[in-house]
Amino acid sequence: YVAAHQYITTCVSSVTQHTFNLIRGTQEERLWFVEQQELYRKKRDLVHEALASLRPLYGGEGAFYWLFKLTDEDLEGKTDLDWVQKVVKEHQLLTIPGSAFGQQSTGYIRISYGPRLPELQKGLERLQNVLR
Repeated sequence: YVAAHQYITTCVSSVTQHTFNLIRGTQEERLWFVEQQELYRKKRDLVHEALASLRPLYGGEGAFYWLFKLTDEDLEGKTDLDWVQKVVKEHQLLTIPGSAFGQQSTGYIRISYGPRLPELQKGLERLQNVLR
């Protein structure tokens, strides 16, 4: 399921591709685009505020995700994929193992701030509880 999720969430959809045309569109379309940028900035900052004191975060600029490194205590001698599967089962919280993006990010977790704000806030609360 991780491989399927990766391609569903990381490939640029046709809808997203069309939003690039909004930049050149009417004033109303440009305003919508600016509002979306502000919303993503707010969500990016929300994630940073919620998690930066618990783990160092990487990313957050030019994308809609953060990476953070799992500690040895988090991993308990297992892999980042094991951690993700455990958190999904025990906390109904989906993250992506860093190993899905190559060896250089093994031991990291990727989290998206793309969800709607209420779901993001709920997920951050769950993740904070897992990491404490």
